[in-house]
Amino acid sequence: MAEYHPVPNDTHGIEQEETSVTLLSDPDFEDHAQQEKFTKNIVRWNGKQRRVLQYLPWILHFLLISFELSIFGAVWMGIGIKWESDDKADGPAWPSINPIASIYVSILMFSDIYDDLHLTTGRLEYDGVNSPSDFMGRPSNISDGAWDKLLSVGMVSISPEEHARMVHSSAKDIRNPGKYMTELNVFHELHCLSMLREQIWRPVDLNWQNDGPLSWWEFHLDHCLEHIRVGLMCSGDITPQTFEWSEEHYAYSLSHMQTFECKNFDHVWDWASKRNTTGDSPNWTKGIQRQGFEISDQEKIWMEDHLKGDQHGKPSDSNHEN
Repeated sequence: MAEYHPVPNDTHGIEQEETSVTLLSDPDFEDHAQQEKFTKNIVRWNGKQRRVLQYLPWILHFLLISFELSIFGAVWMGIGIKWESDDKADGPAWPSINPIASIYVSILMFSDIYDDLHLTTGRLEYDGVNSPSDFMGRPSNISDGAWDKLLSVGMVSISPEEHARMVHSSAKDIRNPGKYMTELNVFHELHCLSMLREQIWRPVDLNWQNDGPLSWWEFHLDHCLEHIRVGLMCSGDITPQTFEWSEEHYAYSLSHMQTFECKNFDHVWDWASKRNTTGDSPNWTKGIQRQGFEISDQEKIWMEDHLKGDQHGKPSDSNHEN
């Protein structure tokens, strides 16, 4: 049966603790000199290994710091990461979200900009058919009220420290000296969705067939469509939508019940309400006119109501349904 044989301690300047290396087999040494040579080789290898292990943490720290600096350098220098289609993939290549600027910064978590915004996520069970929300349906006190409350916040004031973490600079808050103005993108998207809702239920006449210049309302709606498109493609929600099969109609139909993994929007809304500057904007009707847009009488009425405090909404009809 093979025995374990300890390697003798080195007697040539390299001190070892007690036995550090053992041999499973019993080599047949021809003489003491060969055994001494074998022992020195083992100890020499063990010493080199120790030196490597001694500097290994410093090497790993250096590599990690270099990687982090390169990542944050790419973010702050605006290099970002370019999203390109895979030419080798089957099927047509998807176009970039914005053909003019197709560079995206996907590493920086923008929630880290704000000092006291702590986001949580959870699952949302949603049935928009059997359990409709207050935001649905024809204009009424209930639906309009839900939209008005939702969009009563959105513009927020941030500190200089938070502003310094942003990729792009923003204007100073003229009503809160020392602060900066910004808007959470989710409220910009909701505002745009609200504008499309208004055009559906309270349409403004659009004379786009005459090939004349865009009115302000046409420009606004076109911007909103584009902003929502970019937001949807940027987030790229891949939540699977399920279907049901109908033998009667011999067709698929989208299941009413869907499950989503969502940020807790109540937390977002509450945080934005504490920093709310919505409605603080100066009279921007004149600014729109100075840009050369034609403003119809209907649009002027909407703007006047808009400036009374509802930063995002549109005037409510006096004869709303309850």
